[in-house]
Amino acid sequence: MQSCCWALRSALRQRHSLNASTGAWTFAIRDGFKRSFTTTSARRAGPLKVQGELEQRIAKIPIERFRNFCIVAHVDHGKSTLSDRLLELTGTIEPGGKKQILDKLDVERERGITVKAQTCSMIYNYMGEDYLLHLVDTPGHVDFRAEVSRSYASCGGALLLVDASQGVQAQTVANFYLAFAQNLALVPVLNKVDLPSADKDRVLEQLQETFELDGSNAIGVSAKTGMNVDKVLPTIIEQIPAPVGKETAPLKVLLVDSWYDNYKGVILLVRIFEGQIRAGDRVKSFATGSEYIVGEVGIMYPLETPQTVLRAGQVGYIYFNPGMKRSKEAKVGDTYTHTHSISKVEPLPGFEEPQSMVFVSAFPTDQSEFSRLEDSINQLTLNDRSVLVTKESSEALGAGWRLGFLGTLHCSVFEDRLRQEHGASIIITPPSVPFKVVWKGGKEEVISNPNHFPDSQTVHGKIESLQEPYITATITMPEEYLGKVIELCEGNRGEQESLSFFTATQVILKYALPLERLVDDFFGKLKSATKGYASLDYEEAGYKDSNIAKLQLHVNKAPVDAVARVIHISQAQRLGKEWVSKFKEHVDRQMFEVVIQAVVGKSVVARETLKPFRKDVLQKLHAADASRRKKLLEKQKEGRRKLRAVGNVAIDNKAFQSFLANLTRSTPTTMPLEKLEGVELPAAADMHVHLRENEMMELVTPMIRRGGVNTVFVMPNLVPPITTVAHCLAYKKQLQELASDVTFLMSLYLHPHISPATVKEAKQAGITGIKSYPHGVTTHSDHGVMSYEQFYPVFEEMERQDMVLNLHGELPPSQGQDITVLNAEESFLPTLKDLHRRFPNLRIILEHCTSAAAIQAVKDCGPTVAATITAHHPFLIVDDWAGDPHCFCKPVAKLPSDRRAILKTLISGDPKFFFGTDSAPHPAHTKRADRFAAGVFTQPHAVGYVVDALEQGIETGVLAEEDVTKEKLQGFLCDFGRRFYKVQDERQERISLQRRKEVVEEILRSEDGKVEVVPFRRGKMTWEAKWL
Repeated sequence: MQSCCWALRSALRQRHSLNASTGAWTFAIRDGFKRSFTTTSARRAGPLKVQGELEQRIAKIPIERFRNFCIVAHVDHGKSTLSDRLLELTGTIEPGGKKQILDKLDVERERGITVKAQTCSMIYNYMGEDYLLHLVDTPGHVDFRAEVSRSYASCGGALLLVDASQGVQAQTVANFYLAFAQNLALVPVLNKVDLPSADKDRVLEQLQETFELDGSNAIGVSAKTGMNVDKVLPTIIEQIPAPVGKETAPLKVLLVDSWYDNYKGVILLVRIFEGQIRAGDRVKSFATGSEYIVGEVGIMYPLETPQTVLRAGQVGYIYFNPGMKRSKEAKVGDTYTHTHSISKVEPLPGFEEPQSMVFVSAFPTDQSEFSRLEDSINQLTLNDRSVLVTKESSEALGAGWRLGFLGTLHCSVFEDRLRQEHGASIIITPPSVPFKVVWKGGKEEVISNPNHFPDSQTVHGKIESLQEPYITATITMPEEYLGKVIELCEGNRGEQESLSFFTATQVILKYALPLERLVDDFFGKLKSATKGYASLDYEEAGYKDSNIAKLQLHVNKAPVDAVARVIHISQAQRLGKEWVSKFKEHVDRQMFEVVIQAVVGKSVVARETLKPFRKDVLQKLHAADASRRKKLLEKQKEGRRKLRAVGNVAIDNKAFQSFLANLTRSTPTTMPLEKLEGVELPAAADMHVHLRENEMMELVTPMIRRGGVNTVFVMPNLVPPITTVAHCLAYKKQLQELASDVTFLMSLYLHPHISPATVKEAKQAGITGIKSYPHGVTTHSDHGVMSYEQFYPVFEEMERQDMVLNLHGELPPSQGQDITVLNAEESFLPTLKDLHRRFPNLRIILEHCTSAAAIQAVKDCGPTVAATITAHHPFLIVDDWAGDPHCFCKPVAKLPSDRRAILKTLISGDPKFFFGTDSAPHPAHTKRADRFAAGVFTQPHAVGYVVDALEQGIETGVLAEEDVTKEKLQGFLCDFGRRFYKVQDERQERISLQRRKEVVEEILRSEDGKVEVVPFRRGKMTWEAKWL
C-alpha cells in the first residue's frame, strides 16, 4: 500500500503542469484519465464561466454601439407601459406576456406608479448591426427624486415622455431639469396619441414654450397599442450618444440601486464607467471603505442573467461572496474600484446620503406583537435603505419606532407594504418634519422628534433662532381652479413666487411653502380643491426662521408624550381646540375632575373638562336645613380636592389608538370617489342611443366605445322611421360597418303599419324591441302614437314572442290643456300602469326617467317593468336647460327633488333601473336657432358622466361616499340592462375607470367639417373609461 502511494506521487510530480493564465492544474493519471482542478487563489468567489450565446453576441458589440437611456415623465404618463413595448420589439420578452415587467413591487402595480429604479438590457439590430441598449425605468414621483437623479447619472440620453391628452405636468418639468442638469440628450415622445382627447399640437407648443425643445422631431406613439413604438428605437440609436470609457482603464463603478436577496445578500445595480469587473475581483467602496469579493456579475435581461464580465459602458448587477448582509452598506451614488487601483481612481461626483424629511412614530396595537412587527420593518428596510429607523418608547403606547421618510408618498407606500405584505396591525402618528435650532454660540442642530424640542426657558435664554424647512412647490392646473389653489396656498402660509400660463387654459403656479404644511395632507386638499386635476411637484428650499413652538397635550397638568407636535404659533389655538375636544371623547370619567389642556410653552391655548361622577350627598337631607346642606357640600368638595391631588388618571391604551386614528382622519386624505380610480368593470351596456343617419351616423357611431360601451339598444326614429324588418336590418348593417366591435340591439318604430305578423317577422330576424313615441312630443315623432288601444293586438303578440316594449313616457299636449314639459311624464304614468295591468307578461321599459314620481311608479309595478336613467339627467334641473340649449332634451329635467331621486336610484342596486344614455346628437346649428332641437349628446363620455354625477352628488351631500360601491355601479352600468334584455356579453371585455386630466371637447367635427356636434358638459373635466 505504501509503495503504491509513493509510485502515485512520483507519477504526479513528473506529469503535472500549471497553466499560468487560467490557474488550472492538469494531472495525467497512469490509467489514461486526465483531470483538471481550478485553483481559488486568484478567483475564490466561483469557477470560471463559459460564455453563452447571449454573451458571445454582446462581446462582439463595441462600446460605440452601446446606448444607455431612461424615460423622463410625470407619474402615470406611461413609462412602464412604453418599456414593455420596447422589450417586446427587441425580443427580450414575449408579446402579450407579463405587463409592467419593470414594476416588481405589489404596491407599484396596485398604485400604477414606479417606486424603485429598474433596468433592462436589450439587443436591437439596426441596419445590419447589433446595438446593446440599457433602459432604466425611473420613478416619476418627487419623493423618489434620489432614485431618479442616480438613474439619470447612468444614462447618456432620455426619452421625454408626455401624455398627449394631459400635456406637460409638474413632475415633467422637475424631472426635465434633473435630466438637463446631467446633460442628457432628450428625445420628445408623445404618448396616448390615439385617445380622442389627445391634442398633439398643443403639447408640442408646450414643449417649445416650457423647455425650448423643437417638437418637429417628436414621435407620436400609443404605448398601450404599440402604435409607432417601432420608430422609437432607431431614434434612440441616432440621437442618443454612446457612453465613453476604456476597458483597459482602472475600474470605476457607479452604484445606481440595490435590493436584497435572501440567499445572495444585497445585489447592486451598477453602471461601469471604466474598466472591467468579473467574479472573483476584489473591490472597495469609496463611501464606506469596505472591501468585497465579487461573487457574480450579470445583466438584467429582463431578469438576472449571469455573465463572465461587465465592461465599460454596460449597466448590470453584481453581488459579493461572502454576501453584503446589510442594505445600509450599499450607498446609492457610491463608487467602487479594484482594491489595487484605489489610489489611481477618483470617485464619481454627486454622492450624498438621502435625507429624511417626514417623520412618524409607529407602535404595535398589541405590545405582544412588537418582535414580529420589528422583523417586518427590518425586512422592508433591507430593500429601502432611505428609511431611517430608531427605537423609541411612549408611556401611553409602549415600545415603538421613529421612522423617517423622503416624503409623504414614501411614508404611505411603506405603511401599505407593512399592512399588505406583512399583515401588520400598527398605530401611525400624524407626520411631522425636522426643525433646526440655531444656538447663540453659532451651533446648529436639526431635531426630528417633537419631544426633544427645547422648553420655553431654553428658547428665550440660549437659542438665537428656530427654523423650519421650506419647499418650492410647482403646481399645474386648469385655469378654472386657479382661485381655489391660490386660496389654499395662502391659507397654508405660502408665498407666491410666480404665475404663468403655458396654454390658454393651463397654469403653472409656484409657491414657497413650509414643509410642515405640505405633510399636513396638502396634496389631498389640493386634489379636493381641483377635483383631482392639479399636479404637484416640489424641491427643497432650505430652512427659514419661523415662529414655531411645541404643542402638547396635558391631562391634569401631566404631559402626554405620545401626542406632541411642532407647529407654527398661528395654528396653536385652532389645532389645540381640535385636540382637546377629540381627546375628551376617548377618556373615561373618573371619581374626580379631569382637565385636558393643549399647551404651548407656558400658555394654555385650549381646555376641556371632564366632570366627575358625583354622589348625591343631599339625598337624605331636609330641604330647610341650609347650614347642614352647605357643610355637606363643602366636605364633598374638600374630599374631591384631596382625591385629585393623589389620584392618577387611568387612560386606556385603546383611547390613544382611537384618538390618533381620529386625528389622522381629521383632514380628508381622499377626494370623492378616489376609491374608484383604477376599478375594473365589464364593458357598459347603453340601452338607449340615437345614432342618426348619413354623415351624422358616420361621426357618432365610432364614438360608442370611447364612452366605455360595447352594447347599445338603437332607437328607430329616423326619417322616415324604421317600421319594417328590411329597413331595420339594412340600418344595422350600416352601423356594423362603422363599428364592428359593438353589439347593436335593434328596434322598430310603433306605427299603424306594425302588425302582429310584423312582430313575428321581427322576432325571427333577431330584432329586440319596439319603441313607442307619443305624437309630436320630441324629435321625429310626427308619426307617433295618439292612442294605444289600436296596438293591443300587437302588444299581445309581443308578449307571446317575448319582445320588449320601450315607452317614451310623456303625454302629448293634444290630450289635455294642462299638459306641459314639466308634468307630461307624470301625466303618462297611469297609462304605464294600465298597460302593465293589461299585459302583465309584456316586458316594458319606461325610458329616461326624469321624476321621483316616475321612479316610484316603476317600483310599484311588477318585475316585467323596468326603466332607464340617462347620463345627463343626474346633473340637471329645469334651471339648467332653460339657459343652455345643449342641456335641453325630452323629457326635460325637473326639480332638485327629482334629481336627488335619480341619483339615489342610480346607485341603489335596484335591478329595475339601468343605464340608457338617450344620447341624441344634433347638428350644432340646430341648437342655436330660436326653436332648438331636443336632445343631449353624451356618447363619447357615457360612463365618465355617470361617475362625474355621483361625485357631484357626494359633494352636494345627496349621496354618502359609502353609498357608491363597485357592485352597485357595475349593476347599473353593465349587468341589469343586459339581464332585463336577456342578452349575454359575448365579448367579455373590461374597462378601467381613470380620473384623467382631460377636458370634454368644445365641439366634435366630421373629417370634412360638414357636421358639427356639441357634447354635454363641454369644457368640463371628466372621468375616462379605459379599455383593458
